[in-house]
Amino acid sequence: MEKIKNFIHKHENLEKIVLTLWGILMIFRAKRIFRKIQNNSPKGKNPKVIILSLRTLPTTNLVYFDAVFGHAFKKLGCDIKMLYCDGLLDSCEANTVFRNQKAQCFICKTLGPFVKNALNLDYISYRQYISELEIEEIKRKVADLDNKDLLDYEYLGVNVGKHAVASEIRYFLFGYLDINNPKEISVLREKLVYAMIAVKVAEKIYLKEKPDVFFMLHGIYSTWGPFRDYYRLKGIDTVIYIVTTSRFGYFAFNRNSRPNDIASVEAWSEFKKLPLGEEEKKQIDDYLLNRRKGKIGDQEMYRENFNNNKKDEILELLSKKKYSRRYIMYPNVPWDPTVEGRVSKIFENTFSWLDKTIEFFKERKNYQLIIKPHPAELAWEKCSKGIKDYICEKHGSLPENIIVLEPSVPLRAYDLIDNNTIAIVFNGTLGLELSAIGIPVFVVSDIHYKEGADVVYKIDTLKKYLELLDNPEELILFTKTNIELAKKYAYFYFFKSMIKIPFYRDDKWSTIDWNVVRDVKKLLDDDNNIIKICKNIINKKDIVVPFPYEKHSKNFYL
Repeated sequence: MEKIKNFIHKHENLEKIVLTLWGILMIFRAKRIFRKIQNNSPKGKNPKVIILSLRTLPTTNLVYFDAVFGHAFKKLGCDIKMLYCDGLLDSCEANTVFRNQKAQCFICKTLGPFVKNALNLDYISYRQYISELEIEEIKRKVADLDNKDLLDYEYLGVNVGKHAVASEIRYFLFGYLDINNPKEISVLREKLVYAMIAVKVAEKIYLKEKPDVFFMLHGIYSTWGPFRDYYRLKGIDTVIYIVTTSRFGYFAFNRNSRPNDIASVEAWSEFKKLPLGEEEKKQIDDYLLNRRKGKIGDQEMYRENFNNNKKDEILELLSKKKYSRRYIMYPNVPWDPTVEGRVSKIFENTFSWLDKTIEFFKERKNYQLIIKPHPAELAWEKCSKGIKDYICEKHGSLPENIIVLEPSVPLRAYDLIDNNTIAIVFNGTLGLELSAIGIPVFVVSDIHYKEGADVVYKIDTLKKYLELLDNPEELILFTKTNIELAKKYAYFYFFKSMIKIPFYRDDKWSTIDWNVVRDVKKLLDDDNNIIKICKNIINKKDIVVPFPYEKHSKNFYL
């Protein structure tokens, strides 16, 4: 099947034909499903909710995710409008150096009107709120900027430059921007134009529509990020949803915050005072065990990489020479943590973190450092340059105490962990998982489980980072002392902050279960998670699932 997909993708006209036929079938299915819903038009003053659906590509699952939520809000009496770009943007950030999305863009524009009608919801588009003259003026402004001024350019109160940089990094799939590379600057200017268009549209919508809630995907890049920032400036409730990879079929919802922030500070502050019950302990223990075995979440996506009988042989080779201490470094996919901008008080990006850490271990020959690149470098989103490529170019030949593995090595992250190991992560969820089982872990970013939940040791300066690498006893003691708190937050994060979306499959990532969607009326029952989530949103409450302790629960929990 993968070979057939690749063959079709290499032939643009063939891909357009296939996607058109597939898209038409999806439109007919959507029309049959959503025409069953007969919600009355809201009367009087009701909350106005705008959903930045952006795309009208009928083969994209999130188009239907947004539509189901649109109907749920409408059932609750909200005035709903779906917002689409109508072809003003380039394939919604899906386009990369490895992935030509021209066919998808063509289908989105061609079949868009039919998709919007099939979804049976009111909609508005970018073109209603921005003129060609205004777009040309934006392009002139961007053309007149010096390269260095692009990076933090502000427009209508929003730092659109940082969102353009995130989109440029996403396009090239590498972790930093080379301001001296003409190709990269050309893409950056294009992305800055899109970010400024987004802010201008946001401003016009704010003035005309006066929304109470703005609902959208993750809130990053030049497509979504400017809307998030603009509406936060205006005090509008902004809710972003994240398709989680830790639990298939589950989504996280952040209200007025970033994707890497804690879902609810108030909920966690109450929850951490309470002991986990036996059922909750078993639930989180079983979950973490299955993560270690590679049986759940994104581990399933890399299964083919790990099915290799050479694992024991590789582990034996890595442990052949004995060292005073053993550290395992787990970098993200290089571009991934960079798209949110500066997320670490210590390091500019993944690469400065790698550089400083490697330089430290070059001087500590009695300590071993094993660097394990993320398997997603191969299995999910390719990188134009991977972690090992960067290290080889920058550092050349390394001493024998520093080992950089290939991303394709058939080892899971947990295969390298034992009771004498110390882990180093940037902002991956692995840091939380390891701390919850008592493994000391350096976390150098401002991720939620460090800054919001305080369950891992806080390191905020390079000096402290290097001191602890040299002598980690303080970190080890903290981990032992706080293991129960870490486990409690792991439970809160994986089982309270992640919410089951009933029409998404739990055996495959980001995939709709159309058998469930067909009964859309049942999907919108009052006791369904979809309605409960929407009620919390319009009542300005955080979105976490209910406590098992009834006497402590509050009305803002689902």
